[in-house]
Amino acid sequence: MADPFSWARSLAAAFRIDLSTLKRDAKRLHRAAPEVFGQGFPLNRCQEAVARMRGHKSWDEALLAASKAASKIPPWLEPKHNDAYQAMLGALATLEVETREDAGCLFRGELSDSVPPALVLWSQEMIWRKVSGLVLIDTRAATVQDTALWPAATHLGLTDVLQACRVLDLRESRCPVALSARGRDWLTSLRFALGEPHARTLESSGILVTLESLLAGFARQNGWVPDKRGEDEGPLMPFALIERAVKFVRYNGGDIPTELEGDKQADSIRHNVNKYIRAARRDSEATAALNALGQLVDDLDEKQFGLGRVFSQESQWRPTIALFSSDDPASSALASVVHSLYYWRYVGWELRHTGIEPRPVLYVGDDGAGTLPGWLTYTSFTRGVIAPGPAYSLPEGDAGYLHRSAILISCADGAIASSGKKAPIEGEPAALML
Repeated sequence: MADPFSWARSLAAAFRIDLSTLKRDAKRLHRAAPEVFGQGFPLNRCQEAVARMRGHKSWDEALLAASKAASKIPPWLEPKHNDAYQAMLGALATLEVETREDAGCLFRGELSDSVPPALVLWSQEMIWRKVSGLVLIDTRAATVQDTALWPAATHLGLTDVLQACRVLDLRESRCPVALSARGRDWLTSLRFALGEPHARTLESSGILVTLESLLAGFARQNGWVPDKRGEDEGPLMPFALIERAVKFVRYNGGDIPTELEGDKQADSIRHNVNKYIRAARRDSEATAALNALGQLVDDLDEKQFGLGRVFSQESQWRPTIALFSSDDPASSALASVVHSLYYWRYVGWELRHTGIEPRPVLYVGDDGAGTLPGWLTYTSFTRGVIAPGPAYSLPEGDAGYLHRSAILISCADGAIASSGKKAPIEGEPAALML
């Protein structure tokens, strides 16, 4: 598919040239009027003449039409920002703060201090890399305007960028887009939404392995062609197939689904079902985890996210703001699915060597809990911009990759600091008032 950004930039450039030509033609006619018509005319008369020649009723109508057309380039790609944005960007540049393929940026401090630089970095990454990004907001607020993100965007002149984003409130009973993801990403979303104990049990008991083999079989039977990274990654799947696999494992599991009898991997799937599911039913922890998984699938089934614009396509060119709550496992699972279309979809050494990497992801912990979702920490913050709020702190004594991969930026008193260096934000107040 052609790059929609390249097309939009070319189209907008052509419209801007047309707008400049319109104004220039009017001035040329004004200068040449004495020679062509034998008398001079005011500039406004010449402008009206050029507008009529172009098929418009008036000069104002022609100017308005050309100006609207010239602004068709997506606002998140426009490098036009106010002084506050430039000051914040200058401070980030002084500290050489950037996300990397092996690390993300964690902005620590009050949200009034940490969200503005995080938002600038996220916005600038979209401009630098010319890709769409994702904003995840863990919040109890009713709208995005009620979260810590909006005052920062207003101060930085980025409200038009946020207004142009697709906004999804995943806590509601209806989602206005059709969500799909790879089978593995669906399962990752579900298990992390259940919490660490159940997630660990599902993995150690072999239930996840069985579900993955079932989903791979369903994909083959539906004739879906694997993506360019190979069959192991699988195609994008609707939730109906995930529900089918989970309910089979939960309520049946004696053999394999009838539609998979002729599958080339039928023996392998049958082995997984007989070995893991039967054993899980004899283990109280595995049974509890499987029942919790089934209940989560039932809760998701009540949410309508199967109809509407195909989000897997729209997310390739349009940024998204997703509101969810960690207290609501169903909304957290859907947030993880949305995240996978901006993150896991672009992960893989084959993609990386062609210059394709995860899209910019900004996480804002607006609920005040300070606890990051498990599916987010699972990414080790790669290419992520994290503003979790003052309650969050990295575990002391944690020698894991997550601790080592985070680039820490402290935000307070009108300055940001990282790697032993502080940069004041010129012209900034000590903190933005939320």
